[in-house]
Amino acid sequence: MEPDSKTKFVLSFVALALAATAYVRPADSATAESGHTTMVMALAFSPDGRSLFVTSDHDLILKSVATGETLKTFRGHRSVVRAVAVSHDGKTLLSSSSDGAIKLWGVETGRVISELAKGTPGDDSNFRAHVDAVAFSPDGRLAASGGNAGEVTLWDVSTGKAIHVLHESPRASIECIVFSPRGDSLFTTGGSGKVVRWDVRSGREILGFEVDPLSGVNSLSISADGNKALAVAGLRIELWDAKSGKKLLTFSEMLKGYYTPRCAAFTPDGVHAVSGDDSRVFVWDLKTGRRLKELDDPPFGHVESIAVSPDGELVVVGDIRGNVRGWRLRTGEPLWPKVRRGVVAQVGLSY
Repeated sequence: MEPDSKTKFVLSFVALALAATAYVRPADSATAESGHTTMVMALAFSPDGRSLFVTSDHDLILKSVATGETLKTFRGHRSVVRAVAVSHDGKTLLSSSSDGAIKLWGVETGRVISELAKGTPGDDSNFRAHVDAVAFSPDGRLAASGGNAGEVTLWDVSTGKAIHVLHESPRASIECIVFSPRGDSLFTTGGSGKVVRWDVRSGREILGFEVDPLSGVNSLSISADGNKALAVAGLRIELWDAKSGKKLLTFSEMLKGYYTPRCAAFTPDGVHAVSGDDSRVFVWDLKTGRRLKELDDPPFGHVESIAVSPDGELVVVGDIRGNVRGWRLRTGEPLWPKVRRGVVAQVGLSY
Protein backbone atom coordinates (compact mmCIF):
# COMPACT_ATOMS: atom_id res chain seq x y z
CA MET A 1 0.00 0.00 0.00
CA GLU A 2 1.30 3.43 -0.94
CA PRO A 3 2.05 5.53 2.20
CA ASP A 4 0.24 8.83 2.58
CA SER A 5 1.99 12.21 2.45
CA LYS A 6 2.29 12.48 6.24
CA THR A 7 3.93 9.07 6.47
CA LYS A 8 6.30 9.98 3.64
CA PHE A 9 7.34 13.13 5.51
CA VAL A 10 8.01 11.19 8.73
CA LEU A 11 10.01 8.55 6.88
CA SER A 12 12.01 11.24 5.11
CA PHE A 13 12.75 13.01 8.39
CA VAL A 14 13.97 9.77 9.97
CA ALA A 15 16.13 9.03 6.93
CA LEU A 16 17.65 12.49 7.12
CA ALA A 17 18.46 12.04 10.80
CA LEU A 18 20.08 8.67 10.11
CA ALA A 19 22.05 10.15 7.23
CA ALA A 20 23.37 12.96 9.41
CA THR A 21 24.30 10.47 12.12
CA ALA A 22 26.08 8.25 9.62
CA TYR A 23 27.99 11.27 8.31
CA VAL A 24 29.41 12.21 11.70
CA ARG A 25 29.74 8.78 13.27
CA PRO A 26 32.82 7.30 11.53
CA ALA A 27 35.30 9.67 13.18
CA ASP A 28 33.53 9.67 16.53
CA SER A 29 33.05 5.91 16.78
CA ALA A 30 36.61 5.25 15.67
CA THR A 31 37.86 7.13 18.70
CA ALA A 32 35.45 5.52 21.14
CA GLU A 33 35.78 1.92 19.98
CA SER A 34 39.39 1.49 18.92
CA GLY A 35 41.23 4.48 20.36
CA HIS A 36 42.04 5.76 16.86
CA THR A 37 40.70 8.56 14.73
CA THR A 38 41.39 10.10 11.33
CA MET A 39 40.20 13.50 12.56
CA VAL A 40 42.65 16.41 12.34
CA MET A 41 42.00 17.77 15.81
CA ALA A 42 44.63 20.53 15.85
CA LEU A 43 46.93 22.53 13.57
CA ALA A 44 49.76 24.98 14.22
CA PHE A 45 52.06 26.98 11.96
CA SER A 46 55.74 27.32 12.79
CA PRO A 47 56.69 30.92 13.70
CA ASP A 48 58.37 31.44 10.33
CA GLY A 49 55.26 30.16 8.50
CA ARG A 50 57.23 27.61 6.49
CA SER A 51 56.04 24.50 8.31
CA LEU A 52 52.75 23.15 9.60
CA PHE A 53 52.21 20.80 12.52
CA VAL A 54 49.21 18.48 12.17
CA THR A 55 47.75 15.99 14.64
CA SER A 56 47.19 12.59 13.06
CA ASP A 57 45.83 9.84 15.29
CA HIS A 58 48.62 8.95 17.78
CA ASP A 59 51.21 11.02 15.92
CA LEU A 60 52.19 14.57 15.01
CA ILE A 61 53.08 15.34 11.41
CA LEU A 62 55.38 18.13 10.22
CA LYS A 63 54.41 19.31 6.74
CA SER A 64 56.00 21.70 4.27
CA VAL A 65 53.72 24.68 3.68
CA ALA A 66 55.22 25.17 0.23
CA THR A 67 54.50 21.65 -1.06
CA GLY A 68 52.14 20.00 1.45
CA GLU A 69 54.58 17.09 1.78
CA THR A 70 55.30 15.35 5.07
CA LEU A 71 58.76 16.22 6.39
CA LYS A 72 58.80 14.46 9.73
CA THR A 73 56.61 12.32 12.00
CA PHE A 74 56.69 12.68 15.80
CA ARG A 75 55.88 9.34 17.44
CA GLY A 76 55.58 8.73 21.17
CA HIS A 77 51.97 9.26 22.24
CA ARG A 78 50.07 6.10 23.12
CA SER A 79 46.63 7.53 22.42
CA VAL A 80 44.97 10.10 20.16
CA VAL A 81 46.75 13.47 20.04
CA ARG A 82 44.19 16.19 20.77
CA ALA A 83 46.14 19.45 20.86
CA VAL A 84 49.42 20.98 19.72
CA ALA A 85 51.30 24.27 20.23
CA VAL A 86 54.66 25.62 19.05
CA SER A 87 57.03 27.79 21.08
CA HIS A 88 57.74 31.33 19.88
CA ASP A 89 61.27 30.40 18.78
CA GLY A 90 59.98 27.35 16.89
CA LYS A 91 62.32 24.95 18.68
CA THR A 92 59.84 23.21 21.00
CA LEU A 93 56.53 21.48 20.43
CA LEU A 94 53.84 20.92 23.07
CA SER A 95 51.18 18.23 22.66
CA SER A 96 48.49 16.42 24.65
CA SER A 97 46.46 13.27 24.19
CA SER A 98 43.37 11.33 25.20
CA ASP A 99 45.07 9.40 27.99
CA GLY A 100 46.17 12.61 29.75
CA ALA A 101 49.76 12.67 28.53
CA ILE A 102 51.39 16.06 27.90
CA LYS A 103 54.73 16.04 26.07
CA LEU A 104 57.44 18.52 25.11
CA TRP A 105 59.32 17.73 21.88
CA GLY A 106 62.45 18.99 20.21
CA VAL A 107 61.35 20.10 16.75
CA GLU A 108 64.75 19.49 15.15
CA THR A 109 65.23 16.01 16.61
CA GLY A 110 61.59 14.92 16.62
CA ARG A 111 62.13 13.37 20.05
CA VAL A 112 60.42 13.83 23.40
CA ILE A 113 62.34 16.21 25.68
CA SER A 114 60.17 15.72 28.75
CA GLU A 115 56.69 14.81 29.91
CA LEU A 116 54.68 17.29 31.94
CA ALA A 117 52.12 14.55 32.53
CA LYS A 118 52.64 10.88 31.72
CA GLY A 119 49.03 9.88 31.26
CA THR A 120 47.62 6.41 31.69
CA PRO A 121 47.85 3.98 28.73
CA GLY A 122 44.46 2.66 27.71
CA ASP A 123 42.61 5.65 29.16
CA ASP A 124 41.28 6.81 25.77
CA SER A 125 37.81 5.74 26.84
CA ASN A 126 38.09 7.73 30.08
CA PHE A 127 36.44 10.98 29.06
CA ARG A 128 37.82 12.87 32.03
CA ALA A 129 41.40 11.99 31.07
CA HIS A 130 41.27 13.89 27.75
CA VAL A 131 43.52 16.96 27.56
CA ASP A 132 41.98 19.02 24.76
CA ALA A 133 43.94 22.28 24.91
CA VAL A 134 47.57 23.35 25.31
CA ALA A 135 49.41 26.66 24.88
CA PHE A 136 52.85 28.20 25.26
CA SER A 137 53.39 31.60 26.83
CA PRO A 138 54.92 34.12 24.38
CA ASP A 139 58.36 33.82 26.02
CA GLY A 140 58.18 30.01 26.05
CA ARG A 141 58.82 29.75 29.78
CA LEU A 142 55.32 28.60 30.67
CA ALA A 143 52.92 26.07 29.26
CA ALA A 144 49.23 25.64 29.99
CA SER A 145 46.98 22.61 29.58
CA GLY A 146 43.34 21.78 30.19
CA GLY A 147 40.66 19.24 29.37
CA ASN A 148 37.63 17.34 30.50
CA ALA A 149 38.69 17.17 34.14
CA GLY A 150 37.80 20.87 34.31
CA GLU A 151 41.25 22.03 35.39
CA VAL A 152 43.79 24.34 33.79
CA THR A 153 47.38 23.69 34.81
CA LEU A 154 50.16 26.25 34.41
CA TRP A 155 53.58 24.58 34.04
CA ASP A 156 57.16 25.77 34.36
CA VAL A 157 58.67 24.42 31.12
CA SER A 158 62.25 24.28 32.43
CA THR A 159 61.42 22.25 35.54
CA GLY A 160 58.27 20.47 34.40
CA LYS A 161 56.52 21.43 37.63
CA ALA A 162 52.99 22.78 38.01
CA ILE A 163 52.81 26.40 39.15
CA HIS A 164 49.02 26.85 39.40
CA VAL A 165 45.95 24.67 38.96
CA LEU A 166 42.97 26.81 37.96
CA HIS A 167 39.33 25.87 37.74
CA GLU A 168 35.97 27.55 37.58
CA SER A 169 33.26 26.87 40.09
CA PRO A 170 31.42 24.73 39.18
CA ARG A 171 33.94 22.92 37.05
CA ALA A 172 33.42 22.40 33.33
CA SER A 173 35.44 20.93 30.49
CA ILE A 174 38.21 23.11 29.02
CA GLU A 175 38.20 23.30 25.22
CA CYS A 176 40.41 26.32 24.54
CA ILE A 177 43.43 28.00 26.14
CA VAL A 178 45.09 31.17 24.83
CA PHE A 179 47.82 33.31 26.43
CA SER A 180 47.55 37.07 26.07
CA PRO A 181 50.18 38.59 23.75
CA ARG A 182 52.13 39.93 26.74
CA GLY A 183 51.89 36.59 28.55
CA ASP A 184 50.63 38.13 31.78
CA SER A 185 47.16 36.61 31.50
CA LEU A 186 45.49 33.48 30.22
CA PHE A 187 42.10 33.00 28.54
CA THR A 188 40.18 29.76 28.97
CA THR A 189 36.75 28.51 27.91
CA GLY A 190 34.79 25.38 27.12
CA GLY A 191 31.75 23.54 28.43
CA SER A 192 30.68 26.31 30.80
CA GLY A 193 30.19 28.72 27.90
CA LYS A 194 32.10 31.32 29.92
CA VAL A 195 35.36 32.95 28.86
CA VAL A 196 37.64 33.50 31.84
CA ARG A 197 40.73 35.67 31.94
CA TRP A 198 43.25 34.63 34.61
CA ASP A 199 46.24 36.46 36.05
CA VAL A 200 49.22 34.22 35.32
CA ARG A 201 51.32 35.31 38.30
CA SER A 202 48.66 34.93 41.00
CA GLY A 203 46.35 32.39 39.36
CA ARG A 204 43.35 34.56 40.16
CA GLU A 205 40.40 35.28 37.89
CA ILE A 206 40.54 38.77 36.40
CA LEU A 207 37.46 38.73 34.23
CA GLY A 208 34.68 36.36 33.20
CA PHE A 209 31.96 36.82 30.62
CA GLU A 210 29.26 34.38 29.53
CA VAL A 211 29.07 33.65 25.82
CA ASP A 212 26.72 30.65 25.76
CA PRO A 213 26.13 28.68 28.99
CA LEU A 214 23.81 26.24 27.18
CA SER A 215 25.95 25.22 24.21
CA GLY A 216 29.42 25.99 25.55
CA VAL A 217 32.22 27.56 23.52
CA ASN A 218 33.87 25.44 20.82
CA SER A 219 36.59 27.83 19.70
CA LEU A 220 38.37 30.90 21.07
CA SER A 221 40.86 33.22 19.37
CA ILE A 222 42.49 36.32 20.85
CA SER A 223 43.55 39.24 18.65
CA ALA A 224 47.25 40.07 18.29
CA ASP A 225 46.84 43.18 20.46
CA GLY A 226 44.97 41.22 23.16
CA ASN A 227 41.95 43.52 23.05
CA LYS A 228 39.37 41.30 21.35
CA ALA A 229 38.11 37.74 21.62
CA LEU A 230 36.51 35.70 18.85
CA ALA A 231 34.22 32.94 20.10
CA VAL A 232 32.25 30.19 18.35
CA ALA A 233 29.27 28.96 20.35
CA GLY A 234 26.17 27.12 19.18
CA LEU A 235 25.04 28.65 15.88
CA ARG A 236 26.93 31.90 16.39
CA ILE A 237 30.28 33.52 15.84
CA GLU A 238 30.75 36.50 18.15
CA LEU A 239 33.30 39.25 18.73
CA TRP A 240 33.93 40.39 22.33
CA ASP A 241 35.96 43.05 24.07
CA ALA A 242 38.55 40.96 25.92
CA LYS A 243 39.19 43.64 28.55
CA SER A 244 35.66 44.64 29.50
CA GLY A 245 33.74 41.46 28.61
CA LYS A 246 31.33 43.41 26.41
CA LYS A 247 29.90 41.78 23.28
CA LEU A 248 30.78 43.84 20.22
CA LEU A 249 29.31 41.93 17.31
CA THR A 250 27.36 38.85 16.30
CA PHE A 251 28.27 37.94 12.75
CA SER A 252 25.53 38.55 10.21
CA GLU A 253 24.45 36.31 7.32
CA MET A 254 23.58 33.15 9.25
CA LEU A 255 25.41 30.16 7.84
CA LYS A 256 23.11 27.82 5.98
CA GLY A 257 23.34 24.04 6.29
CA TYR A 258 22.85 21.19 8.72
CA TYR A 259 26.12 21.79 10.58
CA THR A 260 27.12 24.68 12.79
CA PRO A 261 30.38 26.67 12.75
CA ARG A 262 33.09 24.87 14.70
CA CYS A 263 36.15 27.09 14.75
CA ALA A 264 37.32 30.60 13.92
CA ALA A 265 40.54 32.60 14.06
CA PHE A 266 41.72 36.20 13.74
CA THR A 267 44.05 37.26 10.99
CA PRO A 268 47.20 38.82 12.54
CA ASP A 269 46.18 42.35 11.54
CA GLY A 270 42.86 41.96 13.39
CA VAL A 271 40.88 43.14 10.35
CA HIS A 272 39.40 39.79 9.32
CA ALA A 273 38.32 36.47 10.78
CA VAL A 274 38.28 33.04 9.17
CA SER A 275 35.77 30.36 10.19
CA GLY A 276 35.03 26.75 9.27
CA ASP A 277 31.89 24.61 9.44
CA ASP A 278 30.73 21.43 7.66
CA SER A 279 32.48 21.78 4.32
CA ARG A 280 33.12 25.48 3.94
CA VAL A 281 35.59 28.12 5.04
CA PHE A 282 34.53 31.77 5.19
CA VAL A 283 36.40 35.06 5.53
CA TRP A 284 34.63 37.81 7.53
CA ASP A 285 34.92 41.57 7.91
CA LEU A 286 35.31 42.28 11.63
CA LYS A 287 34.00 45.83 11.40
CA THR A 288 30.64 44.92 9.88
CA GLY A 289 30.33 41.19 10.56
CA ARG A 290 29.71 40.61 6.86
CA ARG A 291 30.93 37.55 5.02
CA LEU A 292 33.49 38.59 2.40
CA LYS A 293 34.27 35.35 0.62
CA GLU A 294 34.09 31.58 0.70
CA LEU A 295 37.26 29.55 0.27
CA ASP A 296 36.22 26.58 -1.79
CA ASP A 297 38.26 23.44 -2.43
CA PRO A 298 36.00 20.39 -2.18
CA PRO A 299 35.65 17.69 -1.23
CA PHE A 300 36.34 17.74 2.48
CA GLY A 301 34.35 17.07 5.62
CA HIS A 302 33.34 18.82 8.82
CA VAL A 303 36.08 21.32 9.77
CA GLU A 304 37.57 20.64 13.22
CA SER A 305 40.68 22.83 13.29
CA ILE A 306 41.91 26.05 11.74
CA ALA A 307 45.18 28.03 11.64
CA VAL A 308 46.22 31.33 10.04
CA SER A 309 49.88 31.82 9.09
CA PRO A 310 51.90 34.38 11.11
CA ASP A 311 52.08 36.74 8.12
CA GLY A 312 48.32 36.49 7.54
CA GLU A 313 48.77 35.27 3.97
CA LEU A 314 47.54 31.69 4.38
CA VAL A 315 44.82 29.74 6.16
CA VAL A 316 44.78 25.98 6.71
CA VAL A 317 41.99 23.76 8.05
CA GLY A 318 41.72 20.12 9.10
CA ASP A 319 38.57 17.98 8.94
CA ILE A 320 37.05 14.87 10.50
CA ARG A 321 38.29 12.68 7.62
CA GLY A 322 41.96 13.52 8.05
CA ASN A 323 42.06 16.00 5.17
CA VAL A 324 44.15 19.18 5.38
CA ARG A 325 43.28 22.10 3.08
CA GLY A 326 44.95 25.46 2.59
CA TRP A 327 44.34 28.72 0.73
CA ARG A 328 45.92 32.08 0.02
CA LEU A 329 43.65 34.51 1.83
CA ARG A 330 43.91 37.38 -0.64
CA THR A 331 43.16 35.42 -3.78
CA GLY A 332 41.33 32.35 -2.46
CA GLU A 333 43.77 30.17 -4.44
CA PRO A 334 44.07 26.63 -3.01
CA LEU A 335 47.43 25.41 -1.77
CA TRP A 336 48.80 22.03 -2.85
CA PRO A 337 46.36 21.54 -5.77
CA LYS A 338 48.15 18.38 -6.89
CA VAL A 339 48.04 16.64 -3.50
CA ARG A 340 45.67 13.67 -3.57
CA ARG A 341 42.53 14.24 -1.55
CA GLY A 342 40.07 11.89 0.06
CA VAL A 343 36.45 11.91 -1.04
CA VAL A 344 33.65 12.62 1.40
CA ALA A 345 30.26 11.34 0.32
CA GLN A 346 27.53 13.94 0.55
CA VAL A 347 24.08 12.61 1.37
CA GLY A 348 21.14 14.24 -0.36
CA LEU A 349 17.47 13.66 0.37
CA SER A 350 14.47 14.82 -1.60
CA TYR A 351 11.00 15.10 -0.12
